[in-house]
Formats: sequence, structure tokens, C-alpha cells
Amino acid sequence: MPTQLGIAGHRNIEMIISKIQNPKSKIVLTLVFMLSGWLFVAQQSKAAPLGHPAPSVLHDYILNMTDRTLTVQSYLRISPELVPEVYRKIDTDGDGNVSEAERQNWIKDHLSKLQVALDNAPLQLQMSQVPSISRDALLSSIDHPIVVNYTSTLPAPASGKHRIRLTYGDNYLTYDEYYLSVAGDVANDNKPVSLAQAKYPATYQVVYILPTAEQARNVPSGQLAIAPYTAPTPISSTGQGSTASATAPSNQSSNLIVGLKDQVHSMITGWRGELWSGLGMLLLAMLLGGLHALTPGHGKAMVAAYLVGSRGK
Repeated sequence: MPTQLGIAGHRNIEMIISKIQNPKSKIVLTLVFMLSGWLFVAQQSKAAPLGHPAPSVLHDYILNMTDRTLTVQSYLRISPELVPEVYRKIDTDGDGNVSEAERQNWIKDHLSKLQVALDNAPLQLQMSQVPSISRDALLSSIDHPIVVNYTSTLPAPASGKHRIRLTYGDNYLTYDEYYLSVAGDVANDNKPVSLAQAKYPATYQVVYILPTAEQARNVPSGQLAIAPYTAPTPISSTGQGSTASATAPSNQSSNLIVGLKDQVHSMITGWRGELWSGLGMLLLAMLLGGLHALTPGHGKAMVAAYLVGSRGK
């Protein structure tokens, strides 16, 4: 049935193109159909709903600062198909169970890869109780992340603007992904920022402005990045599903534009070297570049005047 639908659709497209007399219009329409087909095939080949494009190991950090403390919430989420590879790095003796010694080694390594400094002064982090890091816990970590809270008591009451330096790098695979969002701050929104670097440990800095009593009512809560193969449900700084969602565009065209933008961004950031996806992205870049050249400010009037003056075709 899908094959028959595909053949029928192909014939309909050929019929539409054949009825267009202008050669340039034929070329443009053909490219549009090709691009649409590539987007559909590339998305279907990932065997996942629109969201995060590929299996990943995700590390999310949510920063939250008060006048007395600075807290870093660490969330670890692993795609189920990658769990065996990650689990081998935790279960070092390969017996299928995480012993207390292996658990302590994981805690020590996790803590050593996360360092925080406030206004260039290193802080001593106190780790909360570590949840289970069994194989089952890792397999369900997409929906139930491995959460570790780090808290540091500030040496003096804080107010106003501060600079927080975060050093991270608990890298299990060569393509672990890192995201940071900020809660309780008037200088940043609550959207996760990608922190992925070529080498780890890596360092990232945030300008954090403590809110006044009046501003504190409206400060955003931190969120996690979209997880692989799950619906894009925001998660608040408390680790629970957020009841507030982003305001949806007011019309269908805005929804379509936002959806296409997110889809293209997901394909580019999730590309793992597949040949056909790479060729499709190259075609997309050429098409977008050509469309961009048609916008104001690219010398079209000058080129047209030159062609008219030189009797160019």
C-alpha cells in the first residue's frame, strides 16, 4: 500500500510539473518537491518523533543562586540503546551489578568533572545522596533522569551581578551532549543552552543577576533539553514536569515555519555522517542561499542595470 501511494504521488507530481510552461518555474518546483521528499525521508529514517534527532547521552545542568547558596542540579539521561556502552564504564568488573566500590568510583569521577567558581573564587560543592545507577535506572533515565544536586554555601551574602564559571566533562561517549539552563535569574531565560565542546573538561561562564524582592515573582525556572525519542516536555528546576508551556504561535503558518525550523536544526545538530543526509543538507543550504540572495540588500538592481546596459541575457 505505501508503495502504491508513493507511485501515485510521483505520477501526480510529474503531471503538475509537465503543465508548467516556464522552464525556470519547472526547475524551482522540482527542487521544492525534491527538498520536501528529502525532509520526509530523512525524518522517517530516524524512526523517532520530531524532537531530539538521535540517540544521545545528555548531561543537563541547572544553575540556581540565592543570596546564601549556589546550587547545581545535574541530570543524566541516556538513550536505551546506548546504555550497555555507558554501563560498561560504570560496572568495571563486568559482573552485571554496581558494587559499592564501583558506585563510589562513579561518585568521585562525577564530582571531579564538575567544578564551580563564583567571581573567580572556587566553591566547595556538597553532593546530595546519589540515586541508583543500576542498569535498570539507566534504561529508564530518559523519563526518570539520574539526578544529583550540588550545593555550596556562599562565604558572604550575595546580591546584584555575579559571574559563575562551570567546568564540566563527565564524558562517556565521544558525542555526549551538554546543556545548561538558569533558574531564578533576571539576566537569562529558562531555555537550555548547548555547551558541547570538542574536548573535555570544558568551561562555560554565566552572568547571573540576583533578582530583587519585586522581580523574584517573575523569574523563570530552568528547563532540560529535549530528550531523545520523547515528547518535548519542559522540566522545571524541581525536576517535575512543568505545567507552563511556551506560547504557541497564533496561526498555522507560524506553526509551520517554527516546525520546519526546528526540524532542520534537529537534523543538522544530530547528523552522524550519513551520506544521503549530508547531500540533502548541502542541497538545502544551496536552496536557502539562493532564496536569501533574492531578499533586499544583495545588489539585484545593480546586476540588473549591468545586464541591461551590456545587453546581457
